[in-house]
Amino acid sequence: MPTSNDDREVSQRHQILAPRPNVERGTARLIFQGRAHRLADVRKRRVLTQRDVAQAMGVTARRVSQIENGELSGIDVLDRYLTA
Repeated sequence: MPTSNDDREVSQRHQILAPRPNVERGTARLIFQGRAHRLADVRKRRVLTQRDVAQAMGVTARRVSQIENGELSGIDVLDRYLTA
């Protein structure tokens, strides 16, 4: 899909205004959030509750909620969720 001139101008302004490390962190966070939401979708399709996953992981249901909302603390947490 072609990008409009307006889209390019907005993108260029944001690249100038936002320091690159901030953009990279923001991008990584959005990717994690997208993956986290997919985890929640898979859990729901398997008819599991957050409590079920929490019990299998050895964490609280609150922590599973945080994971599903993109508040990951590392790849090891994601791996434990997938295993559960």
